[in-house]
Amino acid sequence: MPWVLFGLALVAIIVAFNTYSIGLAAICLLAALGLGVAGVVNLLSARISGASQNPASMLDASAIASIRANAGKPSTVVAAESRPASRDTDGDNASAGDGDGGD
Repeated sequence: MPWVLFGLALVAIIVAFNTYSIGLAAICLLAALGLGVAGVVNLLSARISGASQNPASMLDASAIASIRANAGKPSTVVAAESRPASRDTDGDNASAGDGDGGD
C-alpha cells in the first residue's frame, strides 16, 4: 500500500511539471507532498506493528497471581555473611599482620 501512495505522488509531480496551469501545478505538488507523507507514515506504521509483541504471548491472570505469590515467599538460598574489608587510610597497616597491634 505505501508503494501505491509513492507512485501516485510521483504521478502528481510529473503532472505538476508538465502542466501550464499554475493552479493545477500547486494542487498536484500539494497532493504529491500529502501522498509522500502518507506513504512514509504507512511504512513506519507497518514497521512498528511488525516489531510489537504478540498479545497472545502475554501472561494470563492466573500466571501473574502465581508469580506474585512466589515473590512473597522467602528465598531458600542463604546469603553468605560478608564483612566489608577495612581500609587502612594512614598507611601504617595497623589492621594487617599477626594481631600484635602493629608494634
